[in-house]
Amino acid sequence: MGQLAYATKKAEDEFYNNLINYVRGEPNCISPGTIWMTRAKIAKTLVEHDPSLMASEKRNALIEAVDAIYHRDHSVVITLPEKDVAMADLSAALTDDLSKA
Repeated sequence: MGQLAYATKKAEDEFYNNLINYVRGEPNCISPGTIWMTRAKIAKTLVEHDPSLMASEKRNALIEAVDAIYHRDHSVVITLPEKDVAMADLSAALTDDLSKA
């Protein structure tokens, strides 16, 4: 496992553990007003409706459900016109070329 994959897995495990602690009403490191708190509140609501989501073998199902609701209700998606995407691609290419000079 690469270092980035390890760090990502570690962060996911840490968040999941804090999420479960939050849902149980136990001490956790989720700060009020953060994205993680929003996700934790979503998880708590999901678990209230389906307590089986607390089982460790349902970890992925819980996280996927939280992600789906979070992205549906709390994300902003901006779709750029094709010409703006082309301009961003050109700008990135030019910047990359300049860094090689």
